[in-house]
This record gives sequence, C-alpha cells and structure tokens, in this order.
Amino acid sequence: MGLTEWPPGWEDDLDDQNEEIEVEVELVVAETEKALLLKVDGEDSWVPRSVIGRDSDELEKGDSGMVFVPQWFIESNGLDW
Repeated sequence: MGLTEWPPGWEDDLDDQNEEIEVEVELVVAETEKALLLKVDGEDSWVPRSVIGRDSDELEKGDSGMVFVPQWFIESNGLDW
C-alpha cells in the first residue's frame, strides 16, 4: 500500500526543520577539513562544515563569531542552543 497523498502540513514541518538558527560561537576550539569544534554556551560540540550556513562568519581555530546551523542538526544532536 503506497502513500497517494502527502499529509496536510508536511511542507511546514520540512521548512521548520531546515530553518537555520543563528548561533554565537564563543571559540573555535579545533578544526579539521570537515568539521569545527565549537564552544557555545560553555559546551564544546563538533559541527560538520557541510551544515554550517553560507551566511556564517568564516571561522578557524581561535576565532569567535556567528554561524547559522539548521534546526534539524541542533535537535538531532541534542544541542541546547
């Protein structure tokens, strides 16, 4: 049995999950080619460069600034940002 019609509101749920959240980075603790270790609210978390939004500050180790991260990433990783 296949799905013939999308449930009402599915587009709104998708938009909410893809919404980018502005996050203030206290410090970039470390970096690799594929990820940054960000200190946010005193907690360190690895964030893949692939999920950091284009409008984010360009950051490297030792920097502070702002990044935009999708809501789905924050929620799926249990981050309290």
